[in-house]
Amino acid sequence: MASSIRLVDKDINICLAYTDSAVTHISEEEKALFNHFVEVNKKMHTLGKNNKAYIKTKAHLDQLTPYEETLFLDVDQVWLWEKTPSQIFEELGQHEYVIENSGYVRFDNIIFPQAENWSDMQDVRTAYEFTDERFYKIHSEFIFFKRTDNIRTLFEKIREVYTKPKVKPKEFAGAYPDEYAYAVAMSILQFYPSIDNYVPTFWYPREKKDLHLHQIAELYLTLSIGGAYVDESSKKQYNAVVKRAFNELGLQSIPFQITNFTDKRTYLTERTKE
Repeated sequence: MASSIRLVDKDINICLAYTDSAVTHISEEEKALFNHFVEVNKKMHTLGKNNKAYIKTKAHLDQLTPYEETLFLDVDQVWLWEKTPSQIFEELGQHEYVIENSGYVRFDNIIFPQAENWSDMQDVRTAYEFTDERFYKIHSEFIFFKRTDNIRTLFEKIREVYTKPKVKPKEFAGAYPDEYAYAVAMSILQFYPSIDNYVPTFWYPREKKDLHLHQIAELYLTLSIGGAYVDESSKKQYNAVVKRAFNELGLQSIPFQITNFTDKRTYLTERTKE
């Protein structure tokens, strides 16, 4: 991710939030791609007494970022080339909060499509006494936010919902999905993203479009290889972007490449159920 960003945007600030073991394999020249490093406190990725829940880290983005305006990106994606991150900051700068989403349903609608939720939505409506609030189908791989009182309140509510859910969501990655906590917190506060149906990331399992890489770059900002399984086309496209970035930046390290052995289900036991 960092190399693909640096290829198109030489001066943008990049911060890596990490755990101690996560950076041991990164070379010095790769570390030079970043401007800041922020270590993730153990409490931020622990649920209960000592249960690892790395995905819970996303409930602490406001505490981790060193910036007044932040664009959070999952690391399992690459930035494409039609627009730079700096251009996106300019485009989103008028907004306080924008998160990737595929729209919403309302709690006064008795039909809740299965794809929209991580839990039984009737139970969620009852437990939180929702009436006509929106419930967003969000994708937390791409989040823009500013350091404001509203954002601080939002993240405090996200952490509360995540650690003490009134209705437990489906298990995900050995813990709970952060997107459930985001969506419920947004509904409680009625604090919603400024842009609806905002999907800047191409993720094949969701988009289900057979596109060439240049077509993806014209329509999306990033290409994701998230999920337990990565399709062959996305692997090749991801590898091509990373290889090009390393070559053009003159990096001597061997670029990370997706293979059949880097599907998450082969080394993360908590993802085998997906």
